[in-house]
Amino acid sequence: MYSTFLGNGGLEGASPFGPLALAVDGYGDAYLAGEFNGEEPFPVTSGAFQTTTTDGTGFVSKFSPTGRSLIYSTFLGGNPSDFNSAVDGIAVDPEGHLYATGSTAATNFPVTSDAYQKSNGAVPGRYNAFFTELNLDGSALEYSTYLGGAGGQYGDFGSSIAVDKSGNAFVFGEVSSPNFPVTKGAYRTTNIASGTELSDSLPLSSPQS
Repeated sequence: MYSTFLGNGGLEGASPFGPLALAVDGYGDAYLAGEFNGEEPFPVTSGAFQTTTTDGTGFVSKFSPTGRSLIYSTFLGGNPSDFNSAVDGIAVDPEGHLYATGSTAATNFPVTSDAYQKSNGAVPGRYNAFFTELNLDGSALEYSTYLGGAGGQYGDFGSSIAVDKSGNAFVFGEVSSPNFPVTKGAYRTTNIASGTELSDSLPLSSPQS
């Protein structure tokens, strides 16, 4: 067992970062993810996917089983704006690939060439969910996509994620977009809670193969 700090300080009167999700793989490596809000240096590792940012972006950090070292630590976000991206849920498959979901207001959140949705569909100031898979050493994206509609009154948010034995990822969250992408034959294809409190919005799921 161990206990450790992560981070070096933050904006005056604000938390330097917010840890929002934790996962542990079969080897005992621990993964911590959340939102970085500070101006002081945050520990990222050499060769990480994204090593620079401004305040208000997501992060993913992987610790060794003893907690004595960072295997990798990377930011995950887009263009600078107040609190533009946050990683709210993570999962790890048996091979050690990390899957992340959350929300972003950025218009250049990193997506891959085969992304289901390559651009933020929300109006400025609203959020889309995202789904991202990192490679084993945190140096590159295996897959990354936006997931959302026009944003509605609040936006679309990914809050948790699970991965099955076949590598399919299931994203869950809250939606206020009236045009959130749904599949034919889905249990419910119309967002009856559009424009209401997020707690009344519908959960979303999106398997990836």
